[in-house]
This record gives sequence, structure tokens and C-alpha cells, in this order.
Amino acid sequence: MLLSIVIPCYNSTNTIGDVVDLTQQVIDEIDDVECEFILVNDGSPDGTTFDSIRALAGKYPNVKGIDLARNFGQHNAIMAGLHEVSGHLVMGMDDDMQTHPSQIPVFLDKIKEGYDVVFGIYRKRQFNAWKNLVSKVASNIIWKSVGRPKGLESSNFWCCRRYVIDEVIRDNGYNLYLEIMFFRTTNRIANVSIEHFARAQGTSNYTFRKGLKLFMSFPAGKLEATMIDPLELGASFPDIPKLGQAPNASRIIDTKIWSKEKDIETAIATLRQRLENITQAYGT
Repeated sequence: MLLSIVIPCYNSTNTIGDVVDLTQQVIDEIDDVECEFILVNDGSPDGTTFDSIRALAGKYPNVKGIDLARNFGQHNAIMAGLHEVSGHLVMGMDDDMQTHPSQIPVFLDKIKEGYDVVFGIYRKRQFNAWKNLVSKVASNIIWKSVGRPKGLESSNFWCCRRYVIDEVIRDNGYNLYLEIMFFRTTNRIANVSIEHFARAQGTSNYTFRKGLKLFMSFPAGKLEATMIDPLELGASFPDIPKLGQAPNASRIIDTKIWSKEKDIETAIATLRQRLENITQAYGT
């Protein structure tokens, strides 16, 4: 069985080699499984990331490299890589060791139970507080919009069957939200509990502002959702007061991020503006 591993790379000269080396070691220890790597340089400004990818392609015959003309963002970089996969299974990983190769067998075991998509859920998240907040808010809103089954979570560490990817790449849109695309394709989705490792080097390339920008760039029309009841940040995310000392933090906590407008476009525009206000309040 061939496992295609898609990794978006951004300023990852110092980490991507270790990710590929360790992943190959893990795969070599699994019976009847081989892998290929699709490494996508997402317009890295360091000027050396694609050189590292070229070196890995010279070292491993199962490494493919894609060099995007500019920075398109993580989800778009992954989509570019998905068009090049040839495996029976496809896995999404990061370039910094946080989605650790040692956890791959856990996904493969779960897939064998008959699921089409498996998301790894971290026992303890190693992201900074801002990224955790953005992830919580975006995930809660979007998944409620599309009627996610209760208890199911998503993450950037996933594995799925090839037919799911074949369906996903039929959509040639921009800023597609992969998790929603998976959910549209199959209901056979499961979670597995995995360890979340600290970054091998450096800090995250995502600030609070960048995280919100990524979420707000997602086309409202892609949600195809019905409105949900008003949801208050303070009620759903009680840890928000711990995340900063903005002078108007109390007002942020009480901000309603969904309204009752019948028009989904109007509701999403309202949401985006209020999230931008949060960004400005924290000054990040």
C-alpha cells in the first residue's frame, strides 16, 4: 500500500529534512506500507526552502517537489500537492515536527477499521494561546455551520482514502477549507488521540492577525450553511480572559459573533468585521 504524504513548506530549510528522514524511518518499520512525499514550497521568503526540497528529492526517489510562484497560504499549498498524489491513502502533515511522524501508525490502524477520513486530536496542544483561540473560534463556527456530528473534531494532521481526495480536487476554487470538503464527501470520519509535539525550531509563522485573516478569507458561499443561534465568545470559550490584557477585553468577551440575519453573506460579513475588531484590540 502506498501512502502519499503532503507537506506544505514555509521557511522550513532547517526542519523539513528531519521531517522526511524520520517519516521514512517510521514507514520502513510498517509492514506492507510504502510512502511518497509531496513537498510544496509555499513561496518561502528565505530563498532556500526549495533548495532543501531539491536536495531531498536527490536523496529519496519517492520525494516530489512543488515550487509555488508566491505565498498562497497553507490550504492552497496543500491543494496543489493533492493534485500530485498517487497513493491509496493520503496524509496531511506540517513541516515543523509538531505533527510528528511517530504518530502515523495510529492513523493507519484507525483507517483499517473502515473509516474514510481520520483526524488526529491532540491530547495537549503545543500551539501558542493565540493560535489555539483562532482555531477554536473558526472550528466552532464553521463546523456548526455544516452540521458536524457532535463530538467529532478536526485538525491539520489527517489521513484519508484516495477517493476522498479525488472528489476534493474536482473543486478548483480558491481558499477551500479542506475539512469541510472531507465532510461533504463522506460521513465515515473518525478521531484518534495523538501526541502533539513542540516545534523542532523557531516559532510559528502564524500570528493572531494572520490566523484571523486566513479564516476571514474563506468564501462565505462555500459554507452552504443554515444560520445557528447567537453564540457568545464568553460562553463557548471561557479561557479568553487569560489570553491578553487588552483594555477592552471585557467587551470582546461579550461580543456576539453570529447574528440572526437571514442572509448568510450579511452574517459572514458581520462576523468578519467583529473578528477584525478583536485583532485591532489586541494589536497583533
